[in-house]
Amino acid sequence: MKKYLIFIVIVCFIFSCSSTNDENITEAEPVFYKGMDLSFQSELESYNIPYKNALGKPFDLEFDIIGLSYYPQFQIKDLSLVQSKINELALTFNKDILMVEIAYRFTLEWNDNSINYIGDKNQILTEFPATPEGQKAYLEWMVSIIKKIPNNKGLGFCYWAPDWVAFTGNVTTSTNGSAWENQCLFDFNFKALPAFEIYNSN
Repeated sequence: MKKYLIFIVIVCFIFSCSSTNDENITEAEPVFYKGMDLSFQSELESYNIPYKNALGKPFDLEFDIIGLSYYPQFQIKDLSLVQSKINELALTFNKDILMVEIAYRFTLEWNDNSINYIGDKNQILTEFPATPEGQKAYLEWMVSIIKKIPNNKGLGFCYWAPDWVAFTGNVTTSTNGSAWENQCLFDFNFKALPAFEIYNSN
């Protein structure tokens, strides 16, 4: 039996502004959305089933957003299939789609004594090498498929743990290190990677 995770996406503030200058902000209010989150599955034929079950009895759940997490190393690597299934969800349920959890590595090297989650070329997509430019290209691809979701249902993406760099005392992730360090948006010298440019252009 599959388990479902219901999450709340909090869009902190919607600003009503007379211009793009922050000093001209006149009012702000919090906006809350109810969403349903599901990891991208390999058994694609049954991909819609959790949502269909949630919308029907005995649950009768109401939600505004379908949230998807996608990690190629754990899930499918066929990029065209990823796109088609996301589109299918949007069309079937007429819900907005938010990629609530994504990340990609900029290197297969490490900067501490912790074992990284991703350290082998077989874990990555052949289309995107484990380099700073490859990481950026992956995010460019992700943005492109979100923009192509039918009926303008693509909301965006959330990058998982962009700041989990390795440094002494980082006990939140692992003692004196981070198993996520090569998937951050900062390099081993704590400098912003080219992937940040995605946010400037989108």
